Amino acid sequence: MTRRVVTMVLAVTMTACTEPSAPSATPAAAPVIGNDAAYCAKLADLAVRYTGRAGLDGRLAPTITTRTAIEECNRGNTAAGIPVLEKLLRSNGFALPDR
Repeated sequence: MTRRVVTMVLAVTMTACTEPSAPSATPAAAPVIGNDAAYCAKLADLAVRYTGRAGLDGRLAPTITTRTAIEECNRGNTAAGIPVLEKLLRSNGFALPDR
């Protein structure tokens, strides 16, 4: 992630945390949720395809941590799933996809 993206994410997070009464149903709010879901799906695809433990048939099987993070994303809780998947991929030497 670039410094600019991190700065923008922090600014949005800080604004959301300090202004809980601000309306959240703005046109700009909807794409962020979709982008997080799409980003989480990219991370999940990479994690399942390239990380895990060897199963009995020799294929890689995702760990319980990976499966739990993917389930969180599928439930819409991308804030819980994305950091776990990002950490997993980084620790295995992968560059993260664009968000």
